[in-house]
Formats: sequence, structure tokens, C-alpha cells
Amino acid sequence: MVSAIVWWLVTSCIGWATWPIAAWFFRSSRLRGYAYSRILGLLLMAYPVWLLSALKLTPHTAIVTSIAALFLVCAALLGAWKQRSTLFKIFQDNWHTILFIEVIYFIVFSLLCAFKAYSPAVQHTEQPMDLMILTSLMRSPQIPPPDVWLSGYPLSYYYGGYFCIAQVAQITHTPAAVAYNLGLVSGYATAFVTAFGIFLDIIPNTIKSASQGGLRKSFWALAGAIVLLVASNGAGVVLAFERLLQVAPTTWLRALGGTTAG
Repeated sequence: MVSAIVWWLVTSCIGWATWPIAAWFFRSSRLRGYAYSRILGLLLMAYPVWLLSALKLTPHTAIVTSIAALFLVCAALLGAWKQRSTLFKIFQDNWHTILFIEVIYFIVFSLLCAFKAYSPAVQHTEQPMDLMILTSLMRSPQIPPPDVWLSGYPLSYYYGGYFCIAQVAQITHTPAAVAYNLGLVSGYATAFVTAFGIFLDIIPNTIKSASQGGLRKSFWALAGAIVLLVASNGAGVVLAFERLLQVAPTTWLRALGGTTAG
């Protein structure tokens, strides 16, 4: 529980601190990129650490990651000062939408934490390999990290997402096994609010009546995020119904006249 709270707080702080920088990148966004600040913050914190270590200029340690996070905060403070009037006006006019984004992130994060608490095992498909990559990144003082499944060779795999998770794990002192699940949780929650922000930026161009207000725009943006990240994968819904109704797998398909393999 404590690890989840700390993880949520750190990832949220990264997003809050990065908003002034996101506002510079996403100037045409309704909220100046507020919904995109978490993912941008992780990238801006992790990439310099990776690059410096890959160039053999610094080791890959929690201290270097903390320094990178400090530089990110300093750059954000400078950006906030230079854009203070613009950011204050955006916050003043859209504080309810910004609060809504934070509530969405918290709810999605909490629900997935509850789910992973019931199913924390890392045991199927590519999960053991994923945990190996994350563990190797957290332990290695250099980039690329060693491949622990092929001794003597560097890891030859795309690991950008794992690297971002490893940076958060290092500065929060979270063990790899716990960080793996929290990384999945925060990654999904971040994708959800990012999708919400994308739809929020698209919808104002399609709704002509200003009287419909921001509440309706937020509702449709939320609906878009749900369709994109929840309803788009029907397998989870089917499995949930199978468990709740205690129906044997694929029985529902036979009832509809379908066929099953085997």
C-alpha cells in the first residue's frame, strides 16, 4: 500500500512539475498539454540519464536519476515563471477540468492497484522476460545493461518503457517485483489521461455551440478514452463475464453458433 501511494505521488509530481515545459511544446492544446505532462516528464527525466550512461559519461545510478529530476524541476520552475500569466489564466479558467484529470488518474491507478493486488504474479507470456529486463536495468551501473539470460552479452531488446519505470523505481527505492506491477498500473493510468487529453483537444473543434460547456466536452473525452483503452479490448470483458457467471471458457461462443479450436 505504501509503495503504491509513493508511486502515485511521485508520478503525479513529475506530471505537475513538467506542465510548464509541456505548455511550451503543446501551445495549441486547450490545457497547454497538462494531460500530456506525465508521459513527457518521464521521458525528459529518463532520456538524459540513458544518454549520458550510454556515452559512458556518467554511471547509471539513483543519484544521477535524482539529479536529472532536479534539473527537470529547475527547468519547469523557470518555464513556469516565464509563462506565469498564461498558466495562471489557463488554470483559472479550466481548474475543474484539471481537477477532473487528476481524479481520473487517481481512480484508474487505484482500481488497477486493487486488481494487481489480487493478481500480482509474473508468470505468463512475456512477463518473466519483462521482469528480467526491469531488474537488469535497476541493477546495472551502465547502459546497455547485461542480458541476464545470455551471460556475457548486453541486452539486445527495446527497453525504453522499462527504463522509465526503472528510474521511478530507483528514486522511490521500490523493489523490481513491486515496481513491475506499479509500472503497469501507472503506465495504463498515464495512457488513459493522455487519451482523455487528446480527445479533449479534438472535441472543441467539432462542437459548435459554446453553451454545451466544458462539462459535456469532458464527458465525451472520457467516453473516447474508455472506448480507446477499455472497450477496444473485448477479451477482458468476456473473461470477466465468464468468471462472474461461472461459465466455462468458450461456452458462450458455442451458444452463439460459433466454433472453437481443439
